[in-house]
Amino acid sequence: MSKTYKLFPESQAGITLGNDSVRLNGKDSVSLTANSKGITLNGPVSFASGSNQMNFSILWKMNREPMLMIPSTTATPTPVMMFSPPVDTISFLMGSSIGMAFLFGSLVG
Repeated sequence: MSKTYKLFPESQAGITLGNDSVRLNGKDSVSLTANSKGITLNGPVSFASGSNQMNFSILWKMNREPMLMIPSTTATPTPVMMFSPPVDTISFLMGSSIGMAFLFGSLVG
């Protein structure tokens, strides 16, 4: 059983809540559906950030647009994805854990 909520009854936009899914409805068949199969976008999509700011499974980023303009051949392959580990986050966590170890050590000893 699902329930649909709209701000105005005549509006096309609304949200539909089901037992195992959520659907955001927009104007002219634009929708976002989240269910057990994943997230589905239907309609035109626009991203406000550049492709080098899109992360995939934490360790990968899209290559920069100028690099993607170079033709990829067997002799000179151009990768679509770049390996990009979150080094700044890891270094911050390591520094924080060292600081916490000193703090707890000074409290205990």
